[in-house]
Amino acid sequence: MQMMNFRGPTFSLDVPTAWVVSSTPQFQAVFLGPMEYVIRPNVAVSMRPVKPEVTVTAIAEQAKISQGGSYPQYQVLQEDDYSQLGNAFIRRYSWYNSSSGAGVVQVQAYILHSQILYTLTATRSA
Repeated sequence: MQMMNFRGPTFSLDVPTAWVVSSTPQFQAVFLGPMEYVIRPNVAVSMRPVKPEVTVTAIAEQAKISQGGSYPQYQVLQEDDYSQLGNAFIRRYSWYNSSSGAGVVQVQAYILHSQILYTLTATRSA
């Protein structure tokens, strides 16, 4: 598999050359895998400033509440709280995408550094 180096604002990432690189108002970079899967694999990167009093665990908890209300059959599979070691939190969860009729697994990492919240979301079929 051939890789290309993508350079974004304050980060770089090696990505398969067969993937499409895009962006949206919500995400500074979105890497989309081939359309040959029921759920197109992707990785999304977002960065946004947060107030000094905001914690990574509070962000992760609010996201879990929002996801639970938005995603059918939402289920947390694993959570790793690294806030004491480096101000990061990682959650793996699944849900059901009714439009494609397939299960989805997502891994979301929240990293808080210098009042910037970095959120990385990886998505694939269940």
